Order: sequence, then C-alpha cells, then structure tokens
Amino acid sequence: MKHENIKKKNYSGTAFLIVLMIFFMFAGSLNTRVSADSSDESHSPVVTFDFEDENALDEWFPILKSIRMQIDKTEVFSGSCSLKVDERETCNDGPAIDITEYIKPGRQYDISFNCRYNGKDDDYILISVRKTFADNTSRYENVHWIRNIEKEKWYSGQTQLLLSENVKKLDLYFESGNRGSTIWLDDIAITEKNIYASSEPQLKPEGTTLYDFENGVDPGFEALSDSNLIYTDNVSFKGKYSLMISNRNDSRDGLSLDVSALKKNVPYRCNLQILFADTQLEKEYFSVYLQYHTSETSYTDIAVNPSQEIDSGSWTSTGGIFTVPPEAIDPVLYITTVKPKDELYYKHVDFYVDDFIVTDDLETEADRIKARKRTIRIISACAVAAAVTAFAAIMFISGRKLRKKLDEAAKDAMTGAYNRNAYEQRIKQLELKPEKCKKLFFAVCDVNGLKHLNDNYGHQTGDHCIIKCAHLLLEVMGRCSGKVYRTGGDEFICIAAKDFRTDLRQTLEKEENTFDDYPFAVAVGAASYSPYEDGEKPDIKEIISRCDKEMYIDKKRKRNKKIQN
Repeated sequence: MKHENIKKKNYSGTAFLIVLMIFFMFAGSLNTRVSADSSDESHSPVVTFDFEDENALDEWFPILKSIRMQIDKTEVFSGSCSLKVDERETCNDGPAIDITEYIKPGRQYDISFNCRYNGKDDDYILISVRKTFADNTSRYENVHWIRNIEKEKWYSGQTQLLLSENVKKLDLYFESGNRGSTIWLDDIAITEKNIYASSEPQLKPEGTTLYDFENGVDPGFEALSDSNLIYTDNVSFKGKYSLMISNRNDSRDGLSLDVSALKKNVPYRCNLQILFADTQLEKEYFSVYLQYHTSETSYTDIAVNPSQEIDSGSWTSTGGIFTVPPEAIDPVLYITTVKPKDELYYKHVDFYVDDFIVTDDLETEADRIKARKRTIRIISACAVAAAVTAFAAIMFISGRKLRKKLDEAAKDAMTGAYNRNAYEQRIKQLELKPEKCKKLFFAVCDVNGLKHLNDNYGHQTGDHCIIKCAHLLLEVMGRCSGKVYRTGGDEFICIAAKDFRTDLRQTLEKEENTFDDYPFAVAVGAASYSPYEDGEKPDIKEIISRCDKEMYIDKKRKRNKKIQN
C-alpha cells in the first residue's frame, strides 16, 4: 500500500502532534479502502448471453405458460441485438434458461445483466431461479429485485448466487409485476467468483499471519459440517470484506483454519473478530477449539476459548493461546457456537469473521499498549481532543454503516417489509413502555383468497399477490413515516404515529377495483388506543387483538360482496 506524501513543515510541539495523529488515523482508513478496491479481480464468465447469434433464442423458454420472445435491434444495451419479451400470459411469466451445466453446488457466482422496461409506473423487474430436485419437486427463489424502475431506461445490475443444494435442474428467469409490460434483456453473464487468494495455505510457522480477507480467502479456511462459507462485503471489521458462515443447522456447523503448518509443541496465539446480527437474540456464546486426531484416536477438541459471550450487532475480539501436540494429525482451529440445551429447536445464528491472526508472538496488543503508555509521559490536551474528535467521526460513520446492515437484516427479502423478528422486538418495546401505544395507530392486513390463487393460478401468482399487497402497504406507510411488518405468509401489521386508516382503505380498494390480472383483495382491521377499552396502561396485544377481530369482519364482508357480484 502506498501512503500519500506529505510535505514537511516546521510544526512544533502540540501542533505537530495534532497533525501527525489525525493524518495517520485517516490515512490508515483511506489506505485500507484503496487496498480493498484494488483487490477485486475480473474473471472470464462461464457463460454469456448477448443475443447476437441467430440461434440465440433456441435455449430460452417461458417459465410458466406463454410469452412472446424476439430478437430486437431497435433497443440494445451493447452490440446490435437484445431480447425483447412481451405478450406475457401472466404477470409471473418471463424468459427462462436452464443454467444447470454452468453452476456447481457449493460455489459462488456473480450474475450480471442489463435490462430495460416499458409499462406501468412503480413496477419492478425480478430475477429468480427455479430449483428442481431429484424427486421432481420444484422451489422458486427470488434472487434480486430492481424496484421503482423507470420506463425506457437501461439498468445494469449484479447479484450473487450460491447453490448449496444438490439440485437436478436450475432455471434462471426474469419477470416484472405487470403482464402488460415489455422487458428487454442484454449481456447476461454468469461468472464464478474465485474467493481463494491462492492454491496453497499461507500460514507462517514463525512470525505473524494476518487474514483480513481484503485480497481473497486463504484455502486453509473451510466451512464445517452443513454450513456455507461466503466471501462477502456485507460488513467488515476493517476494510471491505469478511467471511460469513451461514446455513447452520446445529452448533457444530462453523469455520475451521488448517494449522498443520505450525510447529509442534510451540505456543501460538490466535485472535479474531466475530460479529453476529440478530434482532431476536441479544447474546450468543462462541467457542474456539484446537481440533485434531491421532493415529490411535478420533477427533480431539482442546479448548482455546471454550465460551465467550458476544453481544449482537457489534464486533468482538476472541481467541487465546494454544499448542499443537506432537502426535496431532490434521490440526485445525475450530470456531463455532456453544451447544445450547435445546439444540433441536434452537436458532443457530449466521456469523461473520474478520482479522484472523495466528502468531508466535505471545505478547498481546494490550501488553504493547501498556508499554507505549510507559514511554509517553506528556500528551498535549489539544492533541488528545483532536484524536478523540477524529475517532468519534470515524466511529459515527462506521456506526451508520453497521446500523444500515442491521436494518437490512431485519427486512423480509421477498417483500421489503420488516420481518417477524423485527415485529416481535417492537412488541417487546411497547410492552415495556405501554404509554407509547397511546400515540400510535395499528392495522392488521391479510390477503383474501390466497389458497384459491395458489390452486388456480399457481404459487408464483400467490407470491406476486403477497408482494403487491406489501408494496401498497409500504406506499401508504411511506406517506406517514410508519412501518410494515410481515408476520406470516400473507399477514402484515402496520404501525405509525399518524392516523393512516382512511388512506390505507382507499389505496387498497382502488387497486382491488382496477387490477384485473387475477382476483386481488386485502382484508383490513385497524385500531388505536381507547381510554374506555384500554384504561390508563394500554396492552399492545389487546389492541392488536381488536385489529384482528375487525380484519376478520372485513374479510367476511369482502367474501360476501364477491359472492353477490
């Protein structure tokens, strides 16, 4: 990494200390970012669809019923041709292609694409996959949204795909929220994401090895049992990248680092940063073990740090001292969570790892800080104030980024509303401070006839109906600074400090009367604090119960209205 040159000036005393401390703090932050950006490497796509060939459409097909696909030379992103899609029989239909031969289980891929849209306002383009398993059952999964898309404008997008299951067939397809819309696609590319920095582990038997993951992943790292190891820029301790351990089904699922390169009978220290973010679980206990086997025994675990409590939402340092025994075969450092008492029903959290250090220098950072303090006798009050101010600014910016990531973790991926965990957290807050209920308005919303839609129009239409309902609720809540929570499959709860009830009913009824792709209706029950019913200390669950009762009345009313019509 290159540091920016600074012209030497004759600073003296306090002024020199101020400039020097602020420079190194911000230069360190800047250099880390430059290193992260420069680490990105481009790789050749495993397949590209640019629609320039005369047989380009031979492999493409409608994902559900029927659409019209044609090569278009009037609207192109690059080259001379693109794929134009219109006359879609249902809003869930779209162009699909079988990518099974290009995707391997356990690998990460980047999907880049360019799309153009013409149709109704406030629509979206959705990229999804259909997984078909050995028993010929299928499951649809949303991969990436482009929401609030503008008409007649090209959009470039990129998303990641991780295939962790043994699928028989994998179809990639595109759709929009309205069957009358027209979609153009161009330059679709699938690229395997090479997360490994080299082919051989780089662990040093002497000195210090730092894994900050800014230039990829060392092949010595491996996900254990059923978990997945994901190289991600979602969040990091420093720099841009970290490792995410996901898809954990029990406490044994974790992360390991091959330490067979270390000397036997020599003490080493390991240290790493761990983060987990969960709106429902405030604390989790993590363990670090040295695991190995011998010629005579199966795997043995030696505790390096058997149990450390870590708070949700903040990076925490963990680790300890360990020694690889002479008889150890295939030793690894093993990071996971402590086994709970109710293992069968426990929610095993995903977690992130960053700045993983293995060193034979047993002096800790705390020891070095203490030594530096002994050599520094006088620090200018101005220099301290400047350093604190700079540090606070950096922490403020970092805190905002982390809060943004945590907010994303509380969102439902399918609809964009807040998820059930976020709702339960909000209810707990209102139970602790019931007086806040006096200033809030609540509504329970439920999609009418979802089973009928699934049985007669297909589950994709049912999903689309749920998404449409969510978008309408988010639109209303956006006008009154409220929040929408998805509490079940087709159930939503709205909470706001402004009375939104009239606006909500008018918005839903307008859509119900004009939308004709399939039967669409949403039952609504609303309530707010009532001194007569709730007394001085309102019970949030009683208010929600009143919403539920009114919602069922509205559901029955709309069902009777449909029968009469």
